[in-house]
Amino acid sequence: MRYKGAEIQIWDNILTEYFERYPERVSKTPFMITSLWRGYFSEFEISKNNELHIVSLKRYIGVDKKTSDFFIPESVLDKAFPSTKKCEFFSGFLRIDDAHTGVENAIFIVLEFDQGTLIKEHHLSVTEFQKLYEKERVYNSSYT
Repeated sequence: MRYKGAEIQIWDNILTEYFERYPERVSKTPFMITSLWRGYFSEFEISKNNELHIVSLKRYIGVDKKTSDFFIPESVLDKAFPSTKKCEFFSGFLRIDDAHTGVENAIFIVLEFDQGTLIKEHHLSVTEFQKLYEKERVYNSSYT
């Protein structure tokens, strides 16, 4: 995800609920790749007007026979998101730092979204983050 000029890794799948709602829009890689267990890969950005947009959604459709080790990507963005690329389906919290809960003075940066619009950037202490995590689903927190 791109935010304020930085590339941020998102480890959780914020598209799960969207594809549960619209299963006909899922286009997965037609073969198994352990590093691509979702069947697709995506990129997001937060625009200058604080909207979360999906900017790329791809799957692999085969192997390049010339090199035999590179997969051939195919965009499925327009099929999955035919009307808008704004992630209006997403409301919740997304953690974007790489702090660890074992570090006493760590600051956690958590973005709060409402229907695809960034409404607040939280800077939380370990205690504040743990309280939020206990009561809300915080995406991208599996590595704390």
